[in-house]
Amino acid sequence: MNRTGQTIDGRYRVVRRLGSGGMADVFDCEDLQLGRHVALKLMHEQLSRDETVVARFRRESHSAAGLQHPHIVQVFDRGDWDGIPYMAMELVDGVTLKDVIRDQAPLDPIRTIDQISQVLDALRYAHKRGLVHRDIKPQNVLVGSDGTLKVADFGIARAVDDMEMTQTGMIVGTAHYLSPEQASDQPITPGADLYAVGVVLFEMLTGRLPFDGEQPVAIALKHVNEPPPALSVVNPDVPGDLERVVLTALEKRADDRFGDADEFLAALQVVRHRIATGAPVPDGPPVRTAPPADDLVQQTGGWLGPAANMAVPAGVDREELAEEAEARRRRRRAWIITGSLALVVVVALVGYLLFGRMETVPEVTGKSVSQATAQLEERGFRVRVEERSSSSVRADRVISQDPRARSRVRHGREVTLVVSTGVARIQIPNVVGRQEQEAKAELRRAGLTDVKVISQASDTVAAGTVSAISPAAGTDAASDAPVTLTVSIGPDGGDERTVKVPAVEGRDEAGARRALEAVGLRVKISREENDDEEPGTVLDQSPASGQDVPVGSEVGLVVARAPRRPTTTTTTTTPEDVTVPNVEGRPRADAERALRRAGLQVRVTTVAVTDPDQEGVVVRQTPNGGRASPGDRVDLQIGELQQPPPTTTAPDDAQGAAPGRDESVVQRGSGRSDARVRTVGVRR
Repeated sequence: MNRTGQTIDGRYRVVRRLGSGGMADVFDCEDLQLGRHVALKLMHEQLSRDETVVARFRRESHSAAGLQHPHIVQVFDRGDWDGIPYMAMELVDGVTLKDVIRDQAPLDPIRTIDQISQVLDALRYAHKRGLVHRDIKPQNVLVGSDGTLKVADFGIARAVDDMEMTQTGMIVGTAHYLSPEQASDQPITPGADLYAVGVVLFEMLTGRLPFDGEQPVAIALKHVNEPPPALSVVNPDVPGDLERVVLTALEKRADDRFGDADEFLAALQVVRHRIATGAPVPDGPPVRTAPPADDLVQQTGGWLGPAANMAVPAGVDREELAEEAEARRRRRRAWIITGSLALVVVVALVGYLLFGRMETVPEVTGKSVSQATAQLEERGFRVRVEERSSSSVRADRVISQDPRARSRVRHGREVTLVVSTGVARIQIPNVVGRQEQEAKAELRRAGLTDVKVISQASDTVAAGTVSAISPAAGTDAASDAPVTLTVSIGPDGGDERTVKVPAVEGRDEAGARRALEAVGLRVKISREENDDEEPGTVLDQSPASGQDVPVGSEVGLVVARAPRRPTTTTTTTTPEDVTVPNVEGRPRADAERALRRAGLQVRVTTVAVTDPDQEGVVVRQTPNGGRASPGDRVDLQIGELQQPPPTTTAPDDAQGAAPGRDESVVQRGSGRSDARVRTVGVRR
């Protein structure tokens, strides 16, 4: 039934059918809730009325849903749709391992080991959780486009201690990959999966199966009774140690195989390392590949019960059995050939009527739309064009195509081309009258990526406000086109143009620059070697923080850089003398930083001053200049503003001063390390 376009259980919209098995159809579906594609397995409608089959399907989904492993196909959801069970699984974009074997076998030994190790890793995970797959075969191993393998279809997986699936008359697994115990009514353990992996390994390395036949029963008998052929006879390039690993996995008795998937993996990795390093193949015990003796032939039971007459107990005339089998094969072969020819003719006729001629879609991405259209129409395709902006593909060029290049599709099918219109065109928003930061944010939200700012004095526009924009608001521009904002710094000389200098000492250079430029100040950087701070840290700023300065003023930043290290030094040297900076007249904080950067200690005292310009600045420094040893102390006297008393009798030594003024006189001693400071109030 064609379900394309249907929505299953109100959630999964069918896109296409991927395949069909004995129990269910598999569809590529879009999950309308999560917006992803899944592989949805939907039971055949006629089987949904069989309670036994439904129970098995639900058991499958329950077993698989509990397995979360990178090499196991994940089950996302389970449910019923109109009474039909389904499960939604991970959609793997790729092929099956059977496709790889058919197209490329025999495979390189290292590649084979790397791929089959992923399968064993998945089985190791499942076995440790009490699950045996029971149907390992290349058709159930998906190979993703990135080379990752995932095991699918835990459809007949059951708990290891649940033996119900081995009852007489029921087949468990596929005949070509069936373990002897599955064919002979023996308890099934994880060793059955390891045997199947051995068969897959044999097929990957040689391009053929170890056991084959026209009937499943005949193939199963060979698994039970016959040793496999030597791999080196089928493919001489298979190394001897790798052959021994494969044949160990194909031992008839589960106890003679590898103990578990971990042991199997370890044996393969030893061989891989030996091949990769080019070491010689080590000697090993001879492998048994000769025909079995009569005492090895055993009666089979289990699912072979209904065809037990095909078993070969000891003492039966093998020649007579072989002649009867050959006659049956000849009759069957004639019917198969006749039926196959008729089927080919019918399929070809139906295919031509339904699909017509098939064509390969050419590669047209990157071409101009006219070139692409001409090339596609020349092949008989119809063309539909969709336009989309792109910053990486220039205008009028094809960004993508659907169906993709080299796809085989019906002649005359429509091909959709997505064509670039170039970089997106954006209408510039009007941000005149906005604050600078707000205007920048709005332009970037609109999609404009290159925003520049210039400052301009204005008598009519407040400082920090956008007064003009170029290109003009309302015009279209490319998303990467430069947009310039003119920001007012207020009127020349007006009080509105002053801002307080932010504190940026201790910040990194980029953060300090942003903080200063945000208030309309320019930045000048100088660098100084420093051992104590991280390179790029602001050590000093001038003007100091908190000062009012005109908008557009320059702020000097001293930024730390790593000191140059001498290339070679083996001796310890005495620190050299340093020059004592002259800091008189500088603010206290600036003076202290300058002296400490020179490696000197600082002691501060205050002196009374009446001149407001001397408040908080260095009035006197001792020593003032010259050389000193690192760590020497420098004494600083800092001015502290004091007002004279409102009325004061003038001292004798102040007679003759100008009337109506109070004056502060600072008297300094000479030749001493400290100063005598006397404030004299004079009234005339």
